[in-house]
Amino acid sequence: MEYTCPDDPGSRSEHKLARLGPWVLVGVALHPRQAALLDAPPEPVKGKALIDTGASISAIDRNVAERLGLQPINRVPIRACGDAAPFWAPTYLVLFTFAARDLEDRTVAVVGLPLSRKQGDEVALIGRDLLRTARFSYDGPAGGFSLDFG
Repeated sequence: MEYTCPDDPGSRSEHKLARLGPWVLVGVALHPRQAALLDAPPEPVKGKALIDTGASISAIDRNVAERLGLQPINRVPIRACGDAAPFWAPTYLVLFTFAARDLEDRTVAVVGLPLSRKQGDEVALIGRDLLRTARFSYDGPAGGFSLDFG
């Protein structure tokens, strides 16, 4: 799937891509086995997922985990950029659904982190664990990128 950052008035798309980074619209949902156990599973939480080639593992905002009522399946040590010592973060099994219909849904184990700087901003981060199954290309001069899980 080819993506080009939409233009802001007075801003070229390549500048927006450099400023905001590559992101896609996603839904974060309960894993289908978890959802099947509930009479009324919660609706997916929708928002932006930043593509982060520097992240070894994908993540969701910890508020998303709370909204979905997720229970941790494990805890893993995380060392964020610039942090002196690792900290322990809960991991969850979720389903990523993509707004772009040509991208298949993906079940992924994610960590819960404080990602969102404001309400409704980023709900997820796509790390190398998920990108290893994809082709990702960043085209700075054109202000776009491509992502394909083919």
